[in-house]
Amino acid sequence: NWDCSLEDAAYELATKCTDSVTPPANYGAVSLLIATKANLCDAASTTEQAVKDVWKTGADRQENNKRVAGNDDFSQMAYYKTNGIGCSYNWCAGKLSLVCCITTSK
Repeated sequence: NWDCSLEDAAYELATKCTDSVTPPANYGAVSLLIATKANLCDAASTTEQAVKDVWKTGADRQENNKRVAGNDDFSQMAYYKTNGIGCSYNWCAGKLSLVCCITTSK
């Protein structure tokens, strides 16, 4: 489920323009810095494709439900208790900072 408060939290993290982020307490986060040219980039399409790529690449690496090193972004999105996501982006010196915040049910 899309969560607007998670989208707001993701935007706050995206404005930091860092490779990795520390999500708010009790949340997960996926973050990417995507090299692109701002004037040639459709940010919404680039963001959507990046999330799809994380999913596809992660699913290809994940043969079962055991933890796979380096596949944490996919694992957070695919976790069976994940019930909310909100993504946002920010332009950062020739890169697009994409962050998705994720929440799970207790």
